[in-house]
Amino acid sequence: MNPLYQLRASITRAVFCAVAGLALAAVPARAQSCRGPDQSSAHMLAYLKKLVASPDTVDQAARWDLFIPEFDSSRVTLETSTRVCDKVLAAFKTTLPADFPTPLPTSLYVAKVDKVYVAMAPVAGAHTYPYAVIDSRYTVLSTYAQ
Repeated sequence: MNPLYQLRASITRAVFCAVAGLALAAVPARAQSCRGPDQSSAHMLAYLKKLVASPDTVDQAARWDLFIPEFDSSRVTLETSTRVCDKVLAAFKTTLPADFPTPLPTSLYVAKVDKVYVAMAPVAGAHTYPYAVIDSRYTVLSTYAQ
């Protein structure tokens, strides 16, 4: 193969890669609507795992009131699907009161409990956080603060 042709092909590939890299770098990163595992999510999951499996009548009443099913606690998981979290976030925002501290949340902790999602938005400086229970059609079933 002609060395001049090889050099030209190499330069063309390098220019293409550089332009493609610049084009990708120019696209702003999309905010992640699912919050990842940390101390807050661990606390939330521990609470939900206790609640869904508890035989205690107070916990059973709380599950009933909140539309959280009795469920195998080992299958309560932190949701990581951006598609799901985007829809849960949209539903969650409809539950916030008019005097909710701004800015509105752009990400949530979302736990999957059987066929419902339990969403929680951390609020800086707050002693309690708003929660919502949302079904698989992204309809809000209940809200509470903890």
